[in-house]
Amino acid sequence: MITTSGVDKVNLQMQNIMRTDRNGESYDQRTPSAETLLHVQIYNKFPDANSVLHVHSLHSTVLSQISMQSVTLENYELLKVFPGIDTHDTRISVPIFENN
Repeated sequence: MITTSGVDKVNLQMQNIMRTDRNGESYDQRTPSAETLLHVQIYNKFPDANSVLHVHSLHSTVLSQISMQSVTLENYELLKVFPGIDTHDTRISVPIFENN
């Protein structure tokens, strides 16, 4: 399941959700979201993944407009998701790259 292309996520309705196969091909005539193939790559790389939640938070949207090579994350609980990190008391640099 994924959103259809061009849908305003603020007004998301059930009819804006569609099914695709594991290659991102639509089961009907609608066009899936442009990010569908990013989701497909995650499912292919991690076969045990049951869902992909893709959000556009205000902070990440603003960061994407700044011309930077990387962003430094420090003292965030979420750092524990990175391999080998088991404490928030750490600092890492995450690369920023074009989404095209």
